[in-house]
Formats: sequence, structure tokens, C-alpha cells
Amino acid sequence: MTKERFGSVLLLVVAVYALIHSSRLPMGEWNQPGPGVFPLVLSILLSIIGISLFFVSPEDAKLNWKDSLSRQKKAWAIVGLTAGFILCFDWLGFVPTTGLYLFILFFLISRLPFVYATALAVGITGAGWYFFVKILTLQLPPGLWRL
Repeated sequence: MTKERFGSVLLLVVAVYALIHSSRLPMGEWNQPGPGVFPLVLSILLSIIGISLFFVSPEDAKLNWKDSLSRQKKAWAIVGLTAGFILCFDWLGFVPTTGLYLFILFFLISRLPFVYATALAVGITGAGWYFFVKILTLQLPPGLWRL
């Protein structure tokens, strides 16, 4: 199986899963669509794309799992970092978790200089906190950060 065919099968599986779950949501009326319309339409489009990619992809190149996974070290680091972010979000709170996540993402994974990584992490975290807490008045988990 080629990378393209594997990706198309994966896309089709996700689309069918979304199709099944979106069909359980209320559809509403034609003049007032319900919350299930957008996920249903999107999952149908993804299904069409997944099926068409499966039949269009070439069959000559085989997928080498070992080499493919070893070249994806940066992607796996981002997945692990994001899992840590999700696990620590409620415990540490929005500001420290987001700031640390962005700093590690910029400094260790993207290899930006320390000053730029710190400035970007602080700036994006501060802007996100201001937008969500002050403008949208959402209650984010404070954790260690009590304001």
C-alpha cells in the first residue's frame, strides 16, 4: 500500500466516523439549518475526496513503515507535546501551560533563537488570554495563574 492510498483510507475512515455521528445531530429546516448540517456536508465531502484519492493514487511505490516513522521525529514530538499540553491544561491553567507549550514548540522543535521563542510565546499567550478572558469573557482554568 502506498502512502497516498493509506492516507486516503485514513481520510475515508475519519469521514465515515464523522458521517455516522453527524447524522445523529438535528438537521433543522432548509431556512434554518441545525447543528448537524455542517458536519454532515463536510463528512460527505471528505468521503468523496477519500474515495477519489484512493483510485487516483499510483500503485508502484510501496510504503516502508520503518523509514516513514523514523523520519517523522518532529511530528511525533509535536504530538507528545500536545498531549502534555492537554493533560496539564486544567491543572496548571491557561497561561503557564500555553506559554510553556508555545516556548517548547518554538525553541526546541522549531529551533528559533531563545529571545524570539520567548517573545513569541509570551506575546501569543498574553494576546490569547486577553482575547478569551477580557474580550469574550470566557472562564479559562486559572490553575496556578489566579487573576
